[in-house]
Amino acid sequence: SPILSMIPIISKLKYEGVKVHSLFIGQPGIPCYPEFTEAVKEKLNSGMSVYSPIMGETKLIDSYVEYYNDYLERRGLKHPQVERHNVVGTGGGSAAALNTLLAIVNPDDEILAVEPTFPQYIGQCEMCCGKVRAIPTKIEENFALPSDEVIESKINSKTRAIIINSPNNPTGKIFSYEEIQRLAKICVKHNIYLISDEVYKEVILGDEEAVSLLHADLGSDELNKRYHELLVVIDSVSKIFYLCGDRVGFVIASKSVAEKIALVGTYNYAAVSDLIQYGVAESYKTILKDRSFIDAYRKLFRERLDIALETLKEYLPDAIIAKPKGAFYLVVKIKEIKDVPDFCVWALQNFKYENETVAVASAGEFYVNPDDGQGQIRLALVLPTDQIRRSIEIFSRAVKAYLNSL
Repeated sequence: SPILSMIPIISKLKYEGVKVHSLFIGQPGIPCYPEFTEAVKEKLNSGMSVYSPIMGETKLIDSYVEYYNDYLERRGLKHPQVERHNVVGTGGGSAAALNTLLAIVNPDDEILAVEPTFPQYIGQCEMCCGKVRAIPTKIEENFALPSDEVIESKINSKTRAIIINSPNNPTGKIFSYEEIQRLAKICVKHNIYLISDEVYKEVILGDEEAVSLLHADLGSDELNKRYHELLVVIDSVSKIFYLCGDRVGFVIASKSVAEKIALVGTYNYAAVSDLIQYGVAESYKTILKDRSFIDAYRKLFRERLDIALETLKEYLPDAIIAKPKGAFYLVVKIKEIKDVPDFCVWALQNFKYENETVAVASAGEFYVNPDDGQGQIRLALVLPTDQIRRSIEIFSRAVKAYLNSL
């Protein structure tokens, strides 16, 4: 991964005394949910650790089902009830995605990914001997979903599923209710799965809440039944409780698909830690009673975004920016930069301003063909709020210096 390859360069610079503003990776640096810590201590003090059931501990699944149904209800849209048999606990969101693809993708099958897309889907599909093809979007159009005609032109006899990520990494786009409805109808029409990675669903930057696949309503019991057999939701605790290192994720699917996904899990990690599951279960129970933890960090990320946009407007007024609605990333397009990976490395190795530099990521990595993301740079707004303005200033100065060096 080009992003991970930057870590040793950054480590060397820091050792040499250079201040590196790290905007390249989605590690928010936020203390994890305090109730999780207390619950894990309680479980640890019991002195027992055991294998967990294939679908996940009952305590975990029940607490998650209650939370997710509450989440669906808060959006104020019609939805089915998620039941225990619809949910599989996994070893993180990445495992949820991989296990899903291993369960449904056969050799030479194709997955359509709405771009920009999370790079791991591409590698995971290749592990299944399948292939990812792109459904393109444009930053100039705020990454809006293309027409049904464009989407359906990509579907063939090998197409197994469409996958989206909402709120999106790297763009922060939230797929609208109308876009989810359109995708649901297309997938039912062609009898293909619709997969949505919703791990950022609680990280909202404005007034528009995310829409779940389970909110789609095709207008009849028969069509909805067919649709519910084809939908798969991927979720994780990493971006709700900021437990990036504790690797607990979930899949929501029909009973038959959920059982296949759970079976895959038994062959690659057997079970998720019962200790961590206990902590996560207690976290979901308490977050249902008091959402102040979520609300506080929504406010924090909104403040960071406002500062970043204001600073970019000041220093790079000609940059193309699609304002994100969720997650904590920002994609900036600098048309004059033709080779963004080169810029990212150059900024670290050749640029310093007052002994400071910046680490950013190429958004081209989030495209099936990286050239389709030409000029696009992803900024992860993960630094403390009081450092955001300075980090964006350093980034802007690096852009100008790079262009002057060409």
